Amino acid sequence: MTNDQRRFVHDLIAELLNIPKPSVIWANQNNMPRPMKAYATLRLYNAQREAAEELRPTDTPGIMNIVVPTTAMLEVQYTDNQKQNPLETLEQMVRGLEKPTVADRCQAARVAFFNAGPVQDVSFTLGAVAWEHRAAVDLSIRYMSEITDDVGYINEVNATGIMINSAEGEHQTNINVKGD
Repeated sequence: MTNDQRRFVHDLIAELLNIPKPSVIWANQNNMPRPMKAYATLRLYNAQREAAEELRPTDTPGIMNIVVPTTAMLEVQYTDNQKQNPLETLEQMVRGLEKPTVADRCQAARVAFFNAGPVQDVSFTLGAVAWEHRAAVDLSIRYMSEITDDVGYINEVNATGIMINSAEGEHQTNINVKGD
């Protein structure tokens, strides 16, 4: 997933959860302070290719885009205080992914959410003192994984050969092709 696609997913989840963007963090970031409630963590896992790569030319001669349709799971965990039920909030977020305006923006970002697992309550106690209200959902996501490759550019081709025809004898042939 490209950085632009990760940023898009991050910002979209923050919007649908109706929380500030800094309150949504990618899981497994080192040295991150625990955010104030309400917050969400995102974890992308189990990415796998769906089909063979496709080579697409770019506007630059010799540079190709290698595009691979990829599916992955995006886990969204949402933690809130008792003011809002995390289960209801995540269920509303999942429903928000079905909005035509959201689907159009996803298409423009080359990202698609095509399935959601059940929203689960994963609340737990903090040191037997307080209860942390948390819910989680796994979203199936599809995106186009893209990388570029400099395959080189042939600017000029020179070929020389001899054609032999038994009736007419030998003929020298030179072919020169030069690019723009």
